Amino acid sequence: MIQAVVDKVCWQMSLDGKTTMFKQLAAFTARTMKAEFFADVFPAVRKWKEAGMKVYIYSSGSVEAQKLLFGQSAKGKILELIDGPFDTKIGHRVENESYQRIADCTGGSTNNTLFLTDVTQEAGAAEEADMHEAVVVRLGDKTYYSLITSFSKLYLPSST
Repeated sequence: MIQAVVDKVCWQMSLDGKTTMFKQLAAFTARTMKAEFFADVFPAVRKWKEAGMKVYIYSSGSVEAQKLLFGQSAKGKILELIDGPFDTKIGHRVENESYQRIADCTGGSTNNTLFLTDVTQEAGAAEEADMHEAVVVRLGDKTYYSLITSFSKLYLPSST
């Protein structure tokens, strides 16, 4: 499988391929492309760090990709505020054992850890590992289910 990916990349490079993926990779490595974060992220992470808290990232993206993303944002290098990245080498994000492994690696305990995610299945796995969890919902997020804050927002299909 890895050799097939390498062969595909080499083939595209030999054709001087201008795929979106290559352009984005080139932009990140040349530091001309910057990651965008919501306006509340930097102030919150700074506040947590000033309070002596540890901040880690757990992403389906590789550790290397996380370092690129968090190392080059439009607001600065948030990577400097991160104590460490984790990827799926530690385990799948929907398995509670993964969260226990992260706590073990960081020297913390699961019941003294807050896990933030936008995926409810991941929050469930973190909860099963005895972590505190919060599902982050941002304006414009697409979701499979309708989320409402009031019954007045309900759309009921006609019965005819």
